[in-house]
Amino acid sequence: MSRVLIAVLLIAFQLYALVEAAGTKRPRTMNQIAWILVTTFVPVLGPILWFWAGRPRRQLPPPDDNPDFFRK
Repeated sequence: MSRVLIAVLLIAFQLYALVEAAGTKRPRTMNQIAWILVTTFVPVLGPILWFWAGRPRRQLPPPDDNPDFFRK
């Protein structure tokens, strides 16, 4: 039972990384097609590399762009 759970978790992790790589317009290091291939054909290491080196960094807007910030 635990082997099945581990397999399901690894497949879910790989699918999540694959969908996210396919939906990203501008990855950080390689182009989008290369990331899709890496996350597909390198089972565990591919998704880890995607989250570590390929996923674009989230940029938060500065607080001065938010008018609700100044009202508080």
